[in-house]
Amino acid sequence: MSTVHDDASTPGPRGPVADAAGLVLVEDRMFRLSDPNSGPLRPAPAPTEDTPVTTGTGPDLAVFLSATEDSDVRAVLELWQAPGPEPEGPWEVRVSYGIEVSGPELALVSGVSALGTECVLPVPAGSYTLEARCRGRAAAREAFEAWLTAEDEDDTDPEPPTGLEHWLLRLYPR
Repeated sequence: MSTVHDDASTPGPRGPVADAAGLVLVEDRMFRLSDPNSGPLRPAPAPTEDTPVTTGTGPDLAVFLSATEDSDVRAVLELWQAPGPEPEGPWEVRVSYGIEVSGPELALVSGVSALGTECVLPVPAGSYTLEARCRGRAAAREAFEAWLTAEDEDDTDPEPPTGLEHWLLRLYPR
């Protein structure tokens, strides 16, 4: 769900201008930051364990590698006026990239079929820094492997683990 913060008492580094949060479907271990109004230019390459976030230009601004094959990750997408304060807690992934946004909105979508999510954010066209952080990867991988084992051993169809992996994605103008 997207929220735009127009309150002048919380601008800039004290809080995001707008944010969106929710579950994002992972397909083939990936999900993407999509700029749907941008033309096809240079797609982001597939991420790897060594480079879990890659960037490109065009509709796929960034591709993120999940710890699990097919599940949902919890994601927060934020737009800031300037770099925000360091978020609390330990993060297993911490990267920063420059990206070009065509606007007027960005969305987090699944990795293969580009299925949408609740994470749609109004973002004006321009040059931005994307800061990506992730935690919960080890717990998500362990829960996913336990689910696969239970699914193989049981005739019941248990639900895969959802939302154990948390991604925080922040954008601010360069």
